[in-house]
Order: sequence, then C-alpha cells, then structure tokens
Amino acid sequence: MAEAAVSYVAERLIDLLQKKIVFLKNVRQGVEGMQDELVRMKCFLKDADMKQEEDEAATIRNWVSEIRAVAYHAEDDAVGLEKHVSSVVSILLKEDNRLRVASIVGMGGVGKTTLAKEVYNQTQIRDKFDTRAWLYVSQDHKPMKIIKELILQLANPEEDKVKIVDTMDKLSEASLDKMLQRRLKDTCHLIVLDDTWTTEACDLIVRSFPDNDKSSRLLLTSRRKEVALHADPHATPYKLEELSEEESWELFLKKVFAEDRECPQDLVDVGKEILEKCDGLPLAITVIGGLLAGKKKQRSEWQRVQRGLSSYL
Repeated sequence: MAEAAVSYVAERLIDLLQKKIVFLKNVRQGVEGMQDELVRMKCFLKDADMKQEEDEAATIRNWVSEIRAVAYHAEDDAVGLEKHVSSVVSILLKEDNRLRVASIVGMGGVGKTTLAKEVYNQTQIRDKFDTRAWLYVSQDHKPMKIIKELILQLANPEEDKVKIVDTMDKLSEASLDKMLQRRLKDTCHLIVLDDTWTTEACDLIVRSFPDNDKSSRLLLTSRRKEVALHADPHATPYKLEELSEEESWELFLKKVFAEDRECPQDLVDVGKEILEKCDGLPLAITVIGGLLAGKKKQRSEWQRVQRGLSSYL
C-alpha cells in the first residue's frame, strides 16, 4: 500500500540523512522538518488507501491550515498591525496562573489569523511559553482529528511520529484526551485555535486542555463574539477592526507597486474607487492588489478590473 511505502521511505531517509550529515551545524531541524512532512504524507496516503472521505478531508484541512498560515505571515497583512500585536501580547502575558482563553474577533478577511501568527512568533511569547502549537478548527471541525494533530505537534523531535500516529488511531476519544493532558500537564503552553465558529467546538476542544496552574493560554480566533465569550466569560475579546483609508491605501501600494510604492497620477482615482469596494479588509485588498500587480499599468486595464470587481472578490 502507499502508506507502507511512504513509511519505509521515511524511516530509511531519516536514518540516511542523520548518519551522513550529523556533523553539519543546524541541520537537525531541517531533518526533523522533513520527517514531519513525511509523517503527514503517510497520514494522507493512509486515508486515501482506506477511502475514508472524512479522514482525508481532515488531513487536507491541516495542510491548508499550514499553507494559509505561511501565506498570511507575509509582509502584506503587516500594515498597521504593530499596535494590535502589542495589545494581544500584553493580554497573553497578563499575570494569572490559571488557564485562560484570549480571543481575537472580527469579520472574515480582516486579518485575525495574520495577527495571531504575528503574536505567536513574538520573542516575548517564545520566551514565556515552553510549548506552543497551532490548530486550524474551521466550520466542519472534527475534535478527535484536531486533538491528534495537536499531540503530533507536541511530540519531541526524537520521538517516532509514525508510531505515535499508529497508537492514536487505536485510541478512544477519552484516551486521546488523557494522552494530550499527560503531554501538557507540566508545561506552560500556548495553543492557538484558529477560525473557531461555534460554541460547541469550544466545549468539545477546550475541555481537553488541563488547567495545570502554569499560566497556560489558549488563543482563539473567531468571526463570532459570542464564541469568544463562551470560551472564557471573564476575558474581553480583542476586536480587530478593518483598515483605515490610509492603511488600506498603503497596503494597496505595497501589493501593486512593490518596488517604488507609488501610483501613477492617472490611476489614483480608479485605484481608490477599487479600494472602496474592499471595505478595509486586508484579504480583499491583497487579492485585488495581487491581481493588478500582474496587469499593465494602464487606465483601461484597471477599469476592466473595476467592472468585474464583484467576481474577483
């Protein structure tokens, strides 16, 4: 089967790489990264072999989450983000030994994931939390799949991740919860639950995290304020607003005119009319800006885009 083939290749490749390049500096991280990718490939092919559509969809969602996070971490949604990063970092570092849930809320495309990713990678956050993980929840979440992905992320570099996957596949939901709690029990951890839609998702996922009196935090992003309040009624959700007119124009120029960031005078009015349709949403501005960046800088060309703006957005 494809699963067995990938498992064999993964094991042989890692053994070979570790033997051949052990003397090189900073190479272990790269080897471990490759090992993680091969484990994910194994999971994916295992799902395909078994023809279980739900499992396959869950694995694909995890891959999409990683791609999404990388894309959002680019300098494009960085416009005007510094003040928000500082505020959310302060919330996470607030003195409180209990497990707390911090939330970022706002409409779709406003940059919640971007903000969460920037916060996640801040030096202060890296120093504070000895264990961190990122989970993409989504509307069609499967709690057991999310818990499995988290356990895999929490595994030590020297652990056999293929063996962990095989072990988890045999466990009940209650046993998976216990496995996760054992791994988190003595850690100060930060877990991001990105794109959480329902209160039911909060109940099913958050219950798996132990309150170990270590000042651990969950960071949740959601379009719905009621979900954030349900996750932690004692915490005030951080509302991420749309970009201002000035910030929107700055992002637009960065995306369309990457080198000089200046718009020809004869295109300014059309550009601002196009920008109005984006409603200050960084994702919309990035999509349209990327489209215009690949077109001729001619008024007729921009007007053609403007006429078809609804379909692009």
